[in-house]
Amino acid sequence: MQTCRICDEPKPLDAFHFRKDNGKHRTECKDCRNKKEAAHRYNITVEDIDNLVARAGNRCEICGIHASEVVHKQYTTNPLVIDHCHTTGEVRGLLCPTCNSGLGHFHDDPEKIIKAAQYILSRRKI
Repeated sequence: MQTCRICDEPKPLDAFHFRKDNGKHRTECKDCRNKKEAAHRYNITVEDIDNLVARAGNRCEICGIHASEVVHKQYTTNPLVIDHCHTTGEVRGLLCPTCNSGLGHFHDDPEKIIKAAQYILSRRKI
């Protein structure tokens, strides 16, 4: 067990990144480090990220899946990703990796997304 210097919570050692350069574990847990790096990447604060999580109820803002239910090999510590506009950089919210990828495949184009929804609705078998 080790206590994170940021959130001050005792956690198992596997909750901390191992540093090969000095043979020790980092002093901040993976969750806090990831938040700090995400805040820097998107030019927001850690508090902004906490507010996103609170606003979304720790759920994907499209499909509603809870962070604890997301199963994705790449996103193990922070299963919800920060969605942002690739043109303006503006943060829009939190999404699961599947919904985030879906938006990306449609190039964030609302018209394409609407057309896709209309297509699915028009092809429903009753």
